[in-house]
Amino acid sequence: MDAAGGKPNSKNATVSDVKTGETISFTRLDDAMPWPVGREALASPHIPGFAPFDELSRYELKVVNLKASKYAIAIDGISIGTFSNAELANGINLSAQASPAMHEGEKLFNAILAKNSLYHLLWYDVKIGQLPDWVPLEAVAEARAAKVKALEADLEKAEATLDSLRQPQAHRWTLTPAP
Repeated sequence: MDAAGGKPNSKNATVSDVKTGETISFTRLDDAMPWPVGREALASPHIPGFAPFDELSRYELKVVNLKASKYAIAIDGISIGTFSNAELANGINLSAQASPAMHEGEKLFNAILAKNSLYHLLWYDVKIGQLPDWVPLEAVAEARAAKVKALEADLEKAEATLDSLRQPQAHRWTLTPAP
């Protein structure tokens, strides 16, 4: 984005409602969500030779022609951090920042884990789960069929939840001059 003219130059996102002046604000709707990064992975950038956020996820902001030397960035009113004019002009990757997009990604990631647990339960514990030799299959066939039906219904609901969580949301970004 060019702060002087307020013209967005977005890639993989739609930027609208741009307001320029001392404070700059805009609404951003990404074409896709950033890669969901679990909180436990936030230490991984400190592993020598491993740059997951550079290689796997790009959630970038680049703003040129800024007047102040530093800017505090907030997304939907949540502070993301303070960055220099030079950092913003070069572009910053906010994948590891605790942004609303990261929280959305966490919700998606957790929903994926929950769905996968249901799938595991369905297959390993119910469909191919082994009964002791002394239990006749006929004795559990009806209960097994009912459990399969219930778990398949739960999986359909979980997939619908994932479909909903996968949709990118619009967020209001604000850049405010910082001391």
